[in-house]
Amino acid sequence: MDTPVPPSRGGFVQLYGDRGHRINAVFAALALSAFPAPALAQKGEPPITALTERSGGEIEPERAALRLEHVDLQLRISPERKYLSGTATLRLTTSARQTRLLIDLDKNFHVSEIQIDGLKLRPDSWRNPEGRLIIDLPRPVAAGGRVTAKIEYAGRPHEAVNAPWDDGFVWSSWQGKPWVATTAQGYGCDLFWPCLDFPAGEIPEIRISIGVRSGLAAIANGKLETATPALHGYSEWRWVAKNINPYLVAINIGPYREIKGSYASRFGNKVPLHFWHLAGKDKQAAGLFAEFAPHARLLRDHDWPLPLRAREAGGSRDAASRHGASDGQRVRQ
Repeated sequence: MDTPVPPSRGGFVQLYGDRGHRINAVFAALALSAFPAPALAQKGEPPITALTERSGGEIEPERAALRLEHVDLQLRISPERKYLSGTATLRLTTSARQTRLLIDLDKNFHVSEIQIDGLKLRPDSWRNPEGRLIIDLPRPVAAGGRVTAKIEYAGRPHEAVNAPWDDGFVWSSWQGKPWVATTAQGYGCDLFWPCLDFPAGEIPEIRISIGVRSGLAAIANGKLETATPALHGYSEWRWVAKNINPYLVAINIGPYREIKGSYASRFGNKVPLHFWHLAGKDKQAAGLFAEFAPHARLLRDHDWPLPLRAREAGGSRDAASRHGASDGQRVRQ
């Protein structure tokens, strides 16, 4: 597997505004003193704007008033074409009156249709010049109100050059089959789905449905609800996650296999355990999976605040190894 190489100073991303930029500069200096600076690869394609690359920073008052209450993502991904098509249904609340919605989304995606509370908008009702989708509402939304936006979009997502030092999709292969992963902790969620790309709290619930061709598994955050057998060459994988930060939404696609078990809690309940690993990694996966229950027991014995009683514990370790993702970018509950 490829080992990520730390980039030069120009390769580090800005995280949350000027303060984040200063922190990154210090971190970059330390990293450069410890590692020789390699030659940077060419910029990932398609290129993204400075607005999409920036996550957080200064927020317009009308945008800061918005919160994501529920998200439903329906995605279809073609590794052969490096192409994504999706429908995102966002239920938002607002603490201020809104006459338009400001939603973050990479401008490389073509938005073909938008509905607001079930009403289909005219194409001249939205625009996305620099990576912030501006949607003119058919009627104002009062402070304290709710609005649901359904956005259909498609295109080629930005490809990471040297993940996780930069973000985007990682297109690769394993045993002759597609192997795909995402990382978005630096640039943010708008790299592949319409969202609010600023640290404004966790989404109470997100449902993620991923269509992939037969023979592949599609792993995302949370609990697997259903995996529909292939229809017209595609299978559908449906996941649900609760209380998740938008930038942590991640996708892993490949020839995965699942190991299942459970952990008997000292509180009397059983916590389901799931581990997805690449085909041919059975021995290594079994060794890692054997650590799940002792790890959960350690956390419980020390009263670590993880709500394992209400959730499953799981992971997709091999996908994280593909691009050296930080712990927060591994798909897990």
